[in-house]
Formats: sequence, structure tokens, C-alpha cells
Amino acid sequence: MRFTDTRCDEHERKPIITSTVKTSIKNSSITAEFRRQFAEALVAKPCYNTIGVQDLFLVEVTPFSLGIEDVNGDLCIIITRNQTIPLRTKFYPIFTNAYAYQTTATIRVFRGEHKLTKYNVNLIESWIKI
Repeated sequence: MRFTDTRCDEHERKPIITSTVKTSIKNSSITAEFRRQFAEALVAKPCYNTIGVQDLFLVEVTPFSLGIEDVNGDLCIIITRNQTIPLRTKFYPIFTNAYAYQTTATIRVFRGEHKLTKYNVNLIESWIKI
């Protein structure tokens, strides 16, 4: 297998990107983060054209692991990091109530890589009736 240098010169693509972003995005309600992501996507296009790539298939992935908190405060990972969306998995965990005669259950969804949920980011907290 032979590796080729696929890097583009930054001086070649910067004028193209700035002019395209200025003409394409004139709405002020669009956030700066979207403008940055749009510009990064445009950076890739000239590079792929120079190496002869015809079609480019973009896949969205989860940047962090997603999971729920168990009784001990540990993170039970449901969706692993860098998994493509939509995902297909054969991992079906079974969760039961923690205490006898429990009428409601609290479900806390976290994102992060640490085993303990106190070091991860809490996304949502929901209650269900059992």
C-alpha cells in the first residue's frame, strides 16, 4: 500500500473559503459556530478535488459516550464514543427498580467518558412511573 500526500496548501483554499462564506451566509441570525463548521466543510472540498475523489459521504458520529446513571452513581454507557448515527447495536441492557415497592424511577442521561457520573455532563433528568 502506498501513501500519498493529500494536504492542500492553505494559501490556495483560504481566498476561496472566505469569498464563498461571505456570499453564501448573509443572515445574521446564523451563529458563529455554524459559520466555522461551514467553512471547515468548504476546506475539505478543494482538497478532495485535487486528489480525484468524486463522491464524499459524510457520516455523523457521537463525540462523547452517552449513558445513564445507575444506583451507585456509575455511568452505564448505552452509546459509545465515535459511533455512527443512526446506530445499530445488539446491546440491550435490562434495568430494574432498585428498591422494593418503588413507584417512580429517575433516569439521568449523561455524556462523558468518566466512569463516575459526577465527572460527566448531565443532559437530562426524567421521572417515570413504574
